[in-house]
Amino acid sequence: MAGVNLDRQSMTAVHGDQDLYDLLKITTDHYPNEHKLDVLFERHDWPVMNEWFKNHREQFVSGTEVTETVMLDGNGNAKFVEPYETDEATIPNRMAILSMPFKLAQVGWVTEKTELLRNRAPDKMIDLVEKKRAEADFSMANLLEQRGFRCPNSTNDKKNPYGVPYYLVPITATQVAAATYGHQGANPNFQSAYPGGADSSGSSLTYTAGNCLGIDASDDDYALWRSYNDYWAHNTSASTLADFDDDDVAKITRMYRRLRFKGPMNAAGFGSGAKANFAGYTTEGMIETMEKLARRNNDSLGADLGMYAGNVVVKGVAIQWAEEMDNWVNDDNAASHTLVFLNHDYFMPYCMEGDYFAESGPFRDDDRNRVAKYFIGLQFNFWCPNRRYCGGRIDAQPAAST
Repeated sequence: MAGVNLDRQSMTAVHGDQDLYDLLKITTDHYPNEHKLDVLFERHDWPVMNEWFKNHREQFVSGTEVTETVMLDGNGNAKFVEPYETDEATIPNRMAILSMPFKLAQVGWVTEKTELLRNRAPDKMIDLVEKKRAEADFSMANLLEQRGFRCPNSTNDKKNPYGVPYYLVPITATQVAAATYGHQGANPNFQSAYPGGADSSGSSLTYTAGNCLGIDASDDDYALWRSYNDYWAHNTSASTLADFDDDDVAKITRMYRRLRFKGPMNAAGFGSGAKANFAGYTTEGMIETMEKLARRNNDSLGADLGMYAGNVVVKGVAIQWAEEMDNWVNDDNAASHTLVFLNHDYFMPYCMEGDYFAESGPFRDDDRNRVAKYFIGLQFNFWCPNRRYCGGRIDAQPAAST
């Protein structure tokens, strides 16, 4: 060791780990994530995030579950009487309790000491945090958008929220055989977004009937707690696109009328005001088929099916492509080409107070001492208080009967 002056060697850390983590925490605390998910580019549209998570639709509650009372009918005791007539009326109970559990979604983001050292300047640290958060937000938005158009996997599914197919159930083989349509969609068929498909292990999916928000809609006493469904005039998925014609348009306009949708008085009203609450969603194949028919529109169709501002519209309601619905299949495992009408005013996230995109961290990784982790949590579920007017669906083929 001759010639080496050990007294001049410094082993003092220039930036200790704790200093870096303190800087990271100060940055995240002073620049909280606003979770602005309205500028997203890889998908063509985000109906769940852009419609249901609007500020005026978000509901914040506490407790172990969401409960609300709904009146499903009048008591049936209104009548004409004579003076002094004896009243022997019995009063049935038409009130029901809707109940819904919370579901928990979570996404994490991490950073490593090397990244922190390279971005320790305040402006660079802010940019780093914003980039990490954006990646996490994007992942969360993808998950919520996907599950917004799916049903829970089973009656015992504790993880997944109640998406559109939970509230709007497909028509059954029995209903098709009876040539019925209308507000007859009773209890959800879990996994109804993918009937006849297979899970990740390759096992065939089966139907499991359950209730809807705690109400058995198959009971005639709760007939008003049923959703609208119908089937295409050409009732096979192989012919639906090729044979789509004015008979099918008539089914759409009938659904439109029975859901109490109201079109704008003129084209200027399209996509604005209350009209913006209504939308139709379907597969890309069905969109293209409807566009072809709209382009050669004739007097027999009138204003029922047309084009406006590049969108195919039915009675003024825009029909949009929902990518998740391209995965919906019928009981033969073929594309269902379902059309769904939604009134977005009846779909909203009920969120747990204090756990709405809540960010926590940084946490040190036990196995990687140079890594810091953050987590973003959302405790919520998708709530629909009115199945009768929230929307409806028309399918190419019925789901397997239950």
